[in-house]
Amino acid sequence: MLEPISLDHLDNQPFTWPGPTGCRQAVLCLHGLGGGPYEMRPLLPLLQTQGWAVEAIIYPGHDQPGPEMPASEWTAWYAAAEQAFDRLAARFDRVVVVGFSTGCPLALALALQRSVAALVLLSPFMAIARPVPWLPRAELLVPWVAPWLKTVHRTALAIADRVARDAADRVAPYRTFHLGAVQSALELIAQIRPRLGEIQVPTLIIQPRRDRVVDPAAAKVLLDSLGSAHKQWVWLERSDHILTLDYDRDQAIQAIGAFLSA
Repeated sequence: MLEPISLDHLDNQPFTWPGPTGCRQAVLCLHGLGGGPYEMRPLLPLLQTQGWAVEAIIYPGHDQPGPEMPASEWTAWYAAAEQAFDRLAARFDRVVVVGFSTGCPLALALALQRSVAALVLLSPFMAIARPVPWLPRAELLVPWVAPWLKTVHRTALAIADRVARDAADRVAPYRTFHLGAVQSALELIAQIRPRLGEIQVPTLIIQPRRDRVVDPAAAKVLLDSLGSAHKQWVWLERSDHILTLDYDRDQAIQAIGAFLSA
């Protein structure tokens, strides 16, 4: 029986777990844009139970105090992810990468450059949600707005479960989004999108239908574009973007556990 995540003890610190004696498999956890390791911590009890070593990093530009999100770029985030992957690969036979939101294009970039054993992609950021169909896509507006408006105020965390949202809000570091960082994430997505067919590792994608941050349809396009012969898809019906802390988190964790143990 898995121990449930304690919302009272949620924090935003990077975390590691060495795994059991003789462990030969590891998971690298990559958080979202403007978020942090708190988004990944609910996965730790599952990974411990299944006998995985774990490392959850925090990106440059996300390791500074808030409430204003500082500037940072995807190249620095990727360098940190690559260094963490290489540390794990030097010690373990298999390294799986679990990405959330912007952690997903970073995980995909790793799969293009390193021997990733498998990918778990949670609410993958491949396009920004479009709440009103007749509005221009945000991807078209950000490059024009970012030089003039450095940051925008962050609305409530994208968690439908109010209790979990309040707990996450206590540890979430930033109350703004840095538009330059958003633009940099979009540049990363543009670079990896044409190469998705080259990625052939087993992949699980979990996507909430009610995601108000990223476009769920883009996640489905991602699934179809990957070159892997082993792809799995899970819809979540009640959750918002931060699915690891939302109403369907047990369903998501069970799906991840089944995928990793297959």
